[in-house]
Amino acid sequence: SVDGCVAAVHTPERKQLFLFSSRPVMVTDRVFFHLKSDPFDWQDIDSLNGTRIGATLVYYYGDAFEDAEKKGMITVARSSSDTLNMRMLVKGRIRIFPVSKDVGYHILRSEFPPEISRLVTHHPRKLSSSSFHLVLLKNRENERLMQSFDRGFERLQQSGEYDTILAPIK
Repeated sequence: SVDGCVAAVHTPERKQLFLFSSRPVMVTDRVFFHLKSDPFDWQDIDSLNGTRIGATLVYYYGDAFEDAEKKGMITVARSSSDTLNMRMLVKGRIRIFPVSKDVGYHILRSEFPPEISRLVTHHPRKLSSSSFHLVLLKNRENERLMQSFDRGFERLQQSGEYDTILAPIK
């Protein structure tokens, strides 16, 4: 049986069932990746009208993006994975692709040869940020575990060791 998950975002539904760590274990910024050969700029969701956008099925990209997609203000081609979207970007089938900056560069390093990954960059303006927390099912034992985790995690962050642990993936 599973008691929790390492990386979950706060939602009202989850808050009813789970205990959340007091601090996020990770905060990520979602940005638009694009080809360096295709300079891309945007100001707001409205400025994306007419742009071929790739996105991943079942991912949530923020209220403004989701609303614009539902209302037909932007055209979004949804595919099954971030890696597939990155492949479509490299091949020019989509112009931009929103993904966590860390995840996007990890995909480029691990799935593409350097001569291809060097062709891609990201726009500095973030689309959204997400804070991921440790979550545990609500029960008395897990309340004690979460309190212990929170104390240890705070010490790990204050010591600087947490940043050292994350350095290889950034």
